Amino acid sequence: MKIKNRQDLEKIKASQQIKLAMREAYKRVYVVVEMGDSGIKAGAKDILQHFVKTLNSQLILDVAVLQGPGTEHKNLEPVVEVRIGDEVTLYQKVTKEVVDMIISEHILKGKVVKAHLLKGDR
Repeated sequence: MKIKNRQDLEKIKASQQIKLAMREAYKRVYVVVEMGDSGIKAGAKDILQHFVKTLNSQLILDVAVLQGPGTEHKNLEPVVEVRIGDEVTLYQKVTKEVVDMIISEHILKGKVVKAHLLKGDR
């Protein structure tokens, strides 16, 4: 897009505000999608992308979505870690539907989605 006037510049600035907010240093919540080889085969890349897309579409800007190194829970992947302050919660066999539940219940309301907790967590 060519910038012809100040309005064009303002449109570009407005369209980039979400991306800029996502890069801020402090985040209230950190979501780590474990992305080892077996996690990727189990669909972890799609899960990470769904988190980012859903959070952006709902303008939830205080959440950082990160890629993790993998997990020892190979048969329970994709595994997602949600960190809110000092509290760490691990979810197993995460699907796009589970991502939506994690966002609506855990991230927005503070309620852990117990049906999808990693075995032994809590």
